[in-house]
Amino acid sequence: MTRKIVLIGLPTSGKSKTAGLLAQALHADWVDTDLVIEQRFGKKIPWIFREIGEDGFRCLEYQVVKDALSGPARIVSLGGGAPTFPATRNLLAGHTVYYLKASPDFLSDRQEQRSQKSAKKKTAQVRPLLAGDARQRMRELYDGRKDIYEKIASVVIDAEKKRQEMAADIIAAESSAGDTVWVQGAKPYRVVFGEDLAGEVADLVPARARKILILAAPPVVSLAEELAQNLTSVEGREVKVMVLPDGEAAKQLPVLSSVWDAAAAFEMERGDLIIPLGGGATTDLGGFAAATWLRGMDVLQVPTTLLAMVDAAIGGKTGIDWTTGKNLVGAFHPPVGVAVDFTTLQTLPRENVIEGLAEALKCGFIRDPEILEIAREAGSDLTAVDSPRLREVIFRAVQVKAAVVSEDLYESGLREYLNYGHTLAHAIEKAEDFRFPHGLAVAIGIVFAAHLGALLGIGPRDLPRTVVERLEAVGLPTTYSGKTFTELKPLMYADKKVRGGELRFVLLEEIGRPTVVPVSATDALQEAARLTGIEP
Repeated sequence: MTRKIVLIGLPTSGKSKTAGLLAQALHADWVDTDLVIEQRFGKKIPWIFREIGEDGFRCLEYQVVKDALSGPARIVSLGGGAPTFPATRNLLAGHTVYYLKASPDFLSDRQEQRSQKSAKKKTAQVRPLLAGDARQRMRELYDGRKDIYEKIASVVIDAEKKRQEMAADIIAAESSAGDTVWVQGAKPYRVVFGEDLAGEVADLVPARARKILILAAPPVVSLAEELAQNLTSVEGREVKVMVLPDGEAAKQLPVLSSVWDAAAAFEMERGDLIIPLGGGATTDLGGFAAATWLRGMDVLQVPTTLLAMVDAAIGGKTGIDWTTGKNLVGAFHPPVGVAVDFTTLQTLPRENVIEGLAEALKCGFIRDPEILEIAREAGSDLTAVDSPRLREVIFRAVQVKAAVVSEDLYESGLREYLNYGHTLAHAIEKAEDFRFPHGLAVAIGIVFAAHLGALLGIGPRDLPRTVVERLEAVGLPTTYSGKTFTELKPLMYADKKVRGGELRFVLLEEIGRPTVVPVSATDALQEAARLTGIEP
């Protein structure tokens, strides 16, 4: 079952307008069950109510609510009396129910204001259960329904606020849900967590998408085919699977060109969808393809490696590698959502889990020290793919990245902290022709940055020892001897953070407090490299 956002409350509490604002903010579809009833009958609610009576109306309403909760719309606004019918109330189990609560006198005042405006426009419509003394009837409805509303409500929202404020409160409540992390910004989107890949993805697919192109990494082709079969079950939808090269080989211009060709042959339109399913290289390439085809179409990221879950799939960074460096051609293109299915971790060998932990621990160093404590206590047990502590680390790392990206999408300031350890890491990857795992390179880069900070008098003197202990506890490397500093140094100058020909490093004033520091002292760079095991 796909979890819905359900709005309940008394008449005039603002359910419909708030649902519309939510749908706009979250790029989701919504259903107003009263409107659906009117569309099916071709008559207004008061007429239907009079003709079939309240009991008949509640039975009819039950079926409409049932259809809405099983349909594609993410947000469902119910008629005020819908929860009073036991069968309808039972349908709400497993969904997040928001009770828009206001005093009956406040709602009566609002209703009178609306009635006056409607009278001027000659559009007045008397609500069946408010006929007669509307204020007294509103009080009676409040007294009769408040216990039902509060009993089934997951969250109570103050409906005496403005509609925009209520929508913001609901978004904030959704952000704190245990299976969801929200990335805010101009186009907010959800990162959902679970163990039902098809259900999680289906929940995030925009209703307007009629054609879906799944870009699959070779290790997860069978998952892609199963997902395609599930998504094709929606009438009028076509789904195709395209297999990409594995790993960094996917992030090349010829591969991007082949995706463009596939999108053209599939006759995809702007409202259609690309779903990259795989590791970080797949999500990077797929996101860039979506950003550039038709000048931008929707992308729904489905990371299947730990590295992609905590880093590449979140934040809207997309791109390919170029001859002079990694990720030098790309675009910022936020997805419509990210689906994290923990069961896909079972497709990974242990060394891939260890690699992914580097990016997770990076989030601990720059913002959430609790991640480091979990790693210290769990040690090598953290690499077990069914470990609850591993899932907590993933969730926390995603929260860190979501918080940073929400404040700084385009890497104009705060987001640069996410590059902790990456300046040397990207140089190592380039020097090794991208055959050196990204996560392992980041771990080495983090150690290098810790030594560099200590040499420059930035941060605690014992930080390098702490960094090494935390990384080694989960099996990550802390030294490197594959290439010399003479070979790596010019590659570091190809880093995107270089300004005016000067290297800029993310260093720690203390754990959880990163800063960006320009560094021109070659002696300090070389000594930090030596302490990381790199020969001159």
